[in-house]
This record gives sequence, C-alpha cells and structure tokens, in this order.
Amino acid sequence: MFFRKRKLPDYIRESLEKLETEPQDWLSLYATAYQVLDHKHQDAIVRLGKIGYQYLSRLAIPQILKIGEQWRSYTSLLWSIDWQTIDIKSMSTYFQNSDDYESLLIMGSFHPSGYFREKCLKLLYAYPQTLPFMMIRMNDWAQQVQEQAYVLTMQRLSECSLEELIQTSYVLIKVKKSKRRQQIHFDEVEKYYINRFNELIHNLDIYNLLRLNVLTRKAFYEIVTEHSLLSNEVIEKLLTKEKDSYCLLLLTRSLLHSEQMDMVRLHSYLYHPSFYVRKEAILCYYHFNQNIWNGIEEILLDKSYSIRDYIRFLLRKHTQFDCLNFYLQHLDCPVGILGVGECGSEEQVDILLPYLKSDNEKIVKVTIQALSQLMKEKASNIYWHFLLDSRISLSKAAYQSIIKYKVHYGARCVYKYYQQVSHQHQKRYLLRILLAEDSWERLPFLLEMYWYPEDKLCHYIQTKVNQRNPYKHVSQELKEDIMNCLTHQQYHIPQEISDSIIFDLKFVCK
Repeated sequence: MFFRKRKLPDYIRESLEKLETEPQDWLSLYATAYQVLDHKHQDAIVRLGKIGYQYLSRLAIPQILKIGEQWRSYTSLLWSIDWQTIDIKSMSTYFQNSDDYESLLIMGSFHPSGYFREKCLKLLYAYPQTLPFMMIRMNDWAQQVQEQAYVLTMQRLSECSLEELIQTSYVLIKVKKSKRRQQIHFDEVEKYYINRFNELIHNLDIYNLLRLNVLTRKAFYEIVTEHSLLSNEVIEKLLTKEKDSYCLLLLTRSLLHSEQMDMVRLHSYLYHPSFYVRKEAILCYYHFNQNIWNGIEEILLDKSYSIRDYIRFLLRKHTQFDCLNFYLQHLDCPVGILGVGECGSEEQVDILLPYLKSDNEKIVKVTIQALSQLMKEKASNIYWHFLLDSRISLSKAAYQSIIKYKVHYGARCVYKYYQQVSHQHQKRYLLRILLAEDSWERLPFLLEMYWYPEDKLCHYIQTKVNQRNPYKHVSQELKEDIMNCLTHQQYHIPQEISDSIIFDLKFVCK
C-alpha cells in the first residue's frame, strides 16, 4: 500500500536526536517520538526502532514492564492521531533488523489505545521470547485485549522453550496477583504453564538461570518450589551458586520439606556450607524432635551469630549447659573468642587481652570484636590503637566498634591523625569518625575539606556542614577557627553557606 510521507515535525525530529544521545530520562522523549508512526516517515521510524531496541535490550522483563507502566503516563489519547488506523504491520518492511521493529511492537503493547495494543499483541506472536508481553495483557483493562492475550498465550505455551517459560515466571506471578484478569482463563494458563515446565525442566541450564534478573529468579523459584518441579540434586547445585538470600530461603525450604527428606539426611544438613540451609535445617530438626540432640553443642562454634544464639537458647531451655565455659575451652579458634564476647562479662577481659598480640590476623580481629561486646566504650584505647593499624581488617573492626558504641576522641585529635596517616583505609575511617564528632567542633575541619575530591564523601561532608546544633555553646577560640576557614579563599565556601554559619554563630557564641 502506498503512503504519502508527511513532513516530519520539528518536535519529533528533535526528540529523535536527543534520544540518540542516550539520555537517562528517555521515556518522555520516546513518547513524543513515537508519533512518527503517523507520519509514514520510513527513515525516522527505522531510527525510532533502533533507539527502542538499544534501550530495551539492556533491560530484564521486570524492568521492561515497569518502563511500560511509566510510559503510559507520558502518552495521551488526546494526540490528534487515530491509532486504530495506524498500519504498523506494513512498517515491518522498513526494517533490515527485525529486533528494531519488535521494539516498536513491545512498546506499542503498552500503548493507551486498546485497538493499537491489540494490533501490536497479534504481531508480537511472530517473534521469539515475547510470551511475557502477551501474558501480561491478560491483566489488560480492555476485555477484548484480555481475550486476545489469553488465546495467544495458550498458543505460545504449546511451542515455547524453557528459557521463554522462565522469563515469563515474573509475569505469571504478577498476573496471578492482579485484579482485572479473568479467573477461568488464568487457571487454564497456569495449569498449562506448569505442565510445560514439568515437560521441559530437565533442560534447565543452571548457569544461564543465574544470569537472569533477580526478580525473575525469585518468581521462577516460587513457582518450581510450590509445585515441586526441581529435583533435590538440582536444588543442591543451586544452593552452592545462588547469591540472593530470598532465593536461597525458597530453595532451602523446598529441599528440607521434600518427601524424600528423612531425619538422617536432615541431620546432615545441620552442617551444610550454606548458612540458609543450616539455619532452616536446625529449625526443622528441632521442630520434629521438640528436644535437643546429641552433639548440639558443636553448633555453638557455627560461623553464624544467629545460629549460635539460637543454639544457646535451646540449651538454656532444655539443659543447664554452661555455654561460657564451653567457649573458654575453645579459645584456640576464632568463634570460641567471639562466643566469650557474646556470653561473658568484663570478668573475661583479662583472659582475652593476650590474643590481641597474636600473629594470626583473624584471631586479633575477633578479639577486638569480643572485647567491644564486653567493654563497649571503655575499650576506646584499644579501638584507637587498631584503627591506625596498617591491616585493613583490624582497622575496620576498630572503626565499627567506635561507631557502634559512639566513642568520641575529639574532632581536633581525629583531624590531626587524618592528616598524618598514609593508608587510604585509615584516612577513610578517620574521616567518617570525624563526621560523627560534635557538629561545631568538626566544622572548621569539614570546611577545609568542603570540596573533597570523592563525590560520595564530598556529599556527606557538605551535608554535615549544614547540620549544626543550635543549642551548643561555642567558645571564642572555636569561633575564630571557623571564621578563618570561611574567609580563607582557598576553601571556596559558597556565600549562602558562609552567611548561614555566621548567622548561627551569633546565637551560639556570646
């Protein structure tokens, strides 16, 4: 069919040009540029398809659905365009790359015009990996589009790959939670979807699965664990590779509550490498026994604090077991030292102090942590000593204790050492400690660093400069230090910041 090409309006041309620079906020520009479909301008339509593909190809399905929802807020049916008459099907001949044309259809499936959405939906069926965009329209607000989405989804399910099923997991969960879907249609789709999963799941590639967006993985695990579609062997492999905590929890619960699980196997999972498996296994094991078991005290040396704490609770509940004495007998391992800190009192401080001189860095680190629990702010000298240590793990442990127990050394002292130390981790921790000092005491030193070279820390410094205690009494000496910084041209303090500080000084320094 021959179309008369209309002159491309400047606002569409300008939108296309801006989109090609890949701006961060691109949706409003894309909505404007999408009107090019009404102008039958082949080159511009191809440009729009290429732009759309460049953006969409970087996004996972959940992100594209979010983009679709946002895009509708930028589009309007008030355009002087009859979208029912737009022949987007014929425009496929403009494109050498079908992916570019497909991007127009994907965005069109989110369009406010129901006629246009339905048209794009039918055309999407011809393209692979588009089941998510068909299924999501089962939640459409137009019944005719819902009906079409249901038909196309059922057809695609009969022929789609396992990869496409997995990519659609998030959509299935989303539609299941929706209010507009037709229940009878969804029940049929869900049943068929699960059956297809059951047929194809043996082809699962764990490594490809773990590359997917975490929201997609969560939805996939929710579906396969609810319907027991994964074997224990596959779950075991996933537990060693999966990183997301919620995903690990779903897999663990599925594994431990499977029909194949017995008490002997369950006991073996008490010592599994994964924290989530160990924690869930302990909960299950105690639930079945309703009592402690032989060897439970070994778990007092678990790497996880929450597991150790739970085991101590069970031992207190059922026995008179002396947990502190147990840890004192295991001071040769790091967890034993941590245990003394968790169960002990200041009476055990002298027992732990010699371990600060150990050649084993890990032993020294856990000793700092244990002493901080026993002594809290009283261990300020220990924290300061190791804060200035060249070993990062020890400096970090000391820094965390200082922040946790709100230990203050004085802004002037902290800044003095900040200028003297040579290691970057020392400077980083000292600067953060300086930011936690008194709002007026730290002010002259923060003004000196007002334009700190690292953006994130610069933001923190400038924020803290603006946070000043209005009820603090400021000495004349401190006021002079602050005024010197404000008038020092090298620091380039913005005038409005300087004026604000001078105004506050009138009330806090009298």
